[in-house]
Amino acid sequence: MIATVVLAAGRSERFGSPKLLAEWWGRPLVERALEIAPPGLKVAVISTPTAKLLPLFQAHGFQCIRNPKPAQGQSSSLRLALDVMPAEVEAVLVLLGDAPAVPTTVVDRVLTAYRRLNCAVTASYEDRTAPPVVIPRADWDRIAATGDRPGEALDPQLIDMSDLLSGGEDVDTPEDLFRLAALRAGVELIE
Repeated sequence: MIATVVLAAGRSERFGSPKLLAEWWGRPLVERALEIAPPGLKVAVISTPTAKLLPLFQAHGFQCIRNPKPAQGQSSSLRLALDVMPAEVEAVLVLLGDAPAVPTTVVDRVLTAYRRLNCAVTASYEDRTAPPVVIPRADWDRIAATGDRPGEALDPQLIDMSDLLSGGEDVDTPEDLFRLAALRAGVELIE
């Protein structure tokens, strides 16, 4: 079984307000990651269980784990999720709660590649890599306990997504969100 993990414990410091609830095409930004998660066991790692976030995660079939130390980075969140996985989980699909432009196609491609190659795989967009990433259980011990690069010790196979218009961008600031929305709408921004 492949479980899905959504990392959503960021503190939104650069965004200036609760980023996961920011509006993305009329809905909370985090909802995109929840929608593209395939069926199966789903776990979200959050920092503060709010009255708005918990029902949203639960409506999409996610169990929530609270990261009491989100300042320790994405690695600490991923470690928390890996530590609660039942024995029948052979791998995890990792998505970011603040990456609303990831199309379902990307998830399908990385899962297909994982099943074919049976090793860690990640999406590759020309000059950079970005989640989703699939990490097999055999590699879980290589995930750092702290820091913002949980897969740094992995050497995943890169799955080419350069034919797609967008996909790997995450949102750190309101400007990032605006730029992604403009890209999706096909609107040219004049600086």
